This record gives sequence, C-alpha cells and structure tokens, in this order.
Amino acid sequence: MDFLSPQAWDQFINEHPEAHILQTSPWGALKSDFGWTPRFFREGNLGAMVLFRHLPFGLSIA
Repeated sequence: MDFLSPQAWDQFINEHPEAHILQTSPWGALKSDFGWTPRFFREGNLGAMVLFRHLPFGLSIA
C-alpha cells in the first residue's frame, strides 16, 4: 500500500473514473480545519482518503 502526498492523490483522483468530491485533498484540507487529519492511501487502481481525529485519553477515530 502506498501513502500519497496531497498532490499525488489529486492526480490519482483526477484520473480515476469513479472519483468522488468527498475524496479530494481540498475536502481533507477543509476537514482539517475541524480537527481531522487526512491521509491518502493507494493500492493499484484503488484508493481512499481516511480522516483521523484524536480523542481524549490518547484514543483516535478514523
């Protein structure tokens, strides 16, 4: 599995026929204003942006 930069992720999204606006790096940047951290993953022609958020007591949610 590859971890992508936002720029590489956007290139992948622009070339993918089933891409969704809620998987773009600008959406991740907007969510980061509300405490979420976007991470971009790719395996072959599949990929996902996963949003992480830190919770109290050292926990996190994705």
